[in-house]
Amino acid sequence: MLRVLGNKALDIYGKWRARRYDASNTIVVSCTGRGGSTWLAQVIASLPRHHLLWEQLHWRSNPDCGTYGFGEPLYLTADRATPEQEAYVRDILVGRTLPRAVKTQFDFRPWDLLTLRAYVAKFVTANMLLPWMVERFGVRAVYMIRHPCAVVASQLRHGNWDEVEKSFCDHPVLFAEYPHISTVFENIQRQDEILAFNWAIQNFVPLIYLQDFPDAFIATTYEQMHEERMKEVTRLFRELGEELPSRAESMLNQPSATTKNEATSQHSQAQLAKWRRHLSETQINRILSVTHEVGISLYM
Repeated sequence: MLRVLGNKALDIYGKWRARRYDASNTIVVSCTGRGGSTWLAQVIASLPRHHLLWEQLHWRSNPDCGTYGFGEPLYLTADRATPEQEAYVRDILVGRTLPRAVKTQFDFRPWDLLTLRAYVAKFVTANMLLPWMVERFGVRAVYMIRHPCAVVASQLRHGNWDEVEKSFCDHPVLFAEYPHISTVFENIQRQDEILAFNWAIQNFVPLIYLQDFPDAFIATTYEQMHEERMKEVTRLFRELGEELPSRAESMLNQPSATTKNEATSQHSQAQLAKWRRHLSETQINRILSVTHEVGISLYM
């Protein structure tokens, strides 16, 4: 009963706030799954009077998004987005789906919600529609990329990615625009190759876009966030046009709400390279081969 009443209150508040809220005020945090998005989003959401919106384009958190073609990674451009898709994403960015977007176990701060200045919308399925989202809604966005071997190793251990089959990575529109990616897709077979391909195409789209529009959104890497710590976080907030929050450092030094069995000293070199303990040399070579063939040579 308490949960039902709470969701009803969030629904009323979200719809009321949405009528007075501009989507361009929202800060989007975009990253692949197991790429550090929760950690980064919690740091960004440490801004006073900012509140985190949780995975509204993921089928697990928000099954309704599947009605509009979302739920899994989707390649979407301005000429292909339908009016219904645009309206739905706008609803997400202005908080109209608040009952599903607020997760009380993930840094829930009611006062920041009631005195809201802006939302921080976290997505692990939005990389391939991030350029469209920035263009169409004028959001500020922070995009983060993590070493493919680290991501794949984490996904293999985590379990939820067992369901990612080859068909999950089939994106005909993207393949038509970039035929070389279709060739890579045809040749992948093993689970580590499928996960590596999934990582590669989700990062290929924002990276290609940044080549033409380097100021479209803010980019960082998981490794920079760990190695440079406050220096990198200070840069992110400066480029967002925000003052560095007093809570940022404490959030930076905490494991994310979705981290499993990891020490808080995530900045160590051992932490960044621990994927080597979980992957064979053969797996590492396969993962890097797939990502390089797609066109991402950031990690060698």
